[in-house]
Amino acid sequence: MFCGLRAPGHHKLLEAGYVEALLEAQRAAEVECPISDVMRAQLAKSELERSERERSELARSELAMSDDRDEEADALPDATLCACMCCYYWIERRRDLPVPLLPMQNLLWFVRTLSWCEGACDSRVLLRLVTAVAEADNVFGGAFAATELAGLRRIARAGRQRVARAAGRRVQGEARFCVKRAIARLWRDENADCLLLPHAAAAEWLRGAEAGDGAV
Repeated sequence: MFCGLRAPGHHKLLEAGYVEALLEAQRAAEVECPISDVMRAQLAKSELERSERERSELARSELAMSDDRDEEADALPDATLCACMCCYYWIERRRDLPVPLLPMQNLLWFVRTLSWCEGACDSRVLLRLVTAVAEADNVFGGAFAATELAGLRRIARAGRQRVARAAGRRVQGEARFCVKRAIARLWRDENADCLLLPHAAAAEWLRGAEAGDGAV
C-alpha cells in the first residue's frame, strides 16, 4: 500500500480510515503531491471493491439458507488495504507528528531536492523504496517523471548487482554502493549538470558519485 509492493512477504491489513486519517492530516496542512493523489485513488478503488463485495454477499445470503457460513460472511472485515510491515512500522513511529509523511513521499522529495523530511536519511530505507518503485507494476511509478523513473531503475539494478557481488565475500578496498550518491548523480543529470547544489550534503554525495562510488 505505502511502497507499492503487491505481495509483501510480511504484511498487515489496515482499515481505510487509518490511511484516510494520514491523508486528511496532510490536506489540513496543505500538503499535496502526486503520491497523495495515488493514495487517494487506491482508497477509492478499495472502497469500490468493498461495496461490490458487500452487494455480492448480500445477494448470496438472500439466496442461501441462514447457517454458520452465512454468519461468517456477514462479518467480513473492512480491512482491505495491505501494507508491508516495514512501511507500517515506519509510519507508526511518526503518527504523532503534526504532518506524518508517507515513505514514498520521502523518496519523491529526495529525488527532486536531495533532502529528507526529517534530517538524517537511512540509506537502507531509501534503497528499499528505490527497489520497490523500480518494479514495472508499482502504482507509484506514475508519480515520477519518466526520466526519474528510468534513473531509479538503473540505480536499483546497480544496487542489486553490488549486493550480489558482495554476497560471497567482501573484497578489501572495494567501494560500497551508496544509493544517496547514485541519486545525487541522477539529480545532477535531471538538472542539466547544474553547478548550484541544494546543500552541502548533496555536494558530498555528488563528489562520491563522480569519483565512481555509486555511479550507475
